[in-house]
Amino acid sequence: MIRKKLIKEITVTGKNFLRQESSITFLPAGRPGWWLRTKDKGDVPIDHRIARHREGRIQLHCGGTTLNVWEHIGALRFMGIDGVVVVVNNKWPPFLGGMRGYRPYFTQKGVTVDDGVLPTIKPK
Repeated sequence: MIRKKLIKEITVTGKNFLRQESSITFLPAGRPGWWLRTKDKGDVPIDHRIARHREGRIQLHCGGTTLNVWEHIGALRFMGIDGVVVVVNNKWPPFLGGMRGYRPYFTQKGVTVDDGVLPTIKPK
């Protein structure tokens, strides 16, 4: 899969699951991976150590920062999007019907640049 490195800041706004105005920002990380910007611990890698299951959703929680319905956003990784810092403006991000609603923001011209091939691990 071609790695698509984020090179431009993206802010997505809209109504969240609770029908409140909400936004989430994606910043270029300048390094591989996905990172969560926390209040107390800075940027931490997004992985199983900060993810937890909460009432039918995946929640990221670390350093005083919480982000709900991660599954709608994290699926962008499977498009090859990489090098991203996620900045939580509201613990419930805009509800756009899943990853499909976030995808157009990342496929705009000048937002990402092809940057080699993402490493993969073959299952045994």
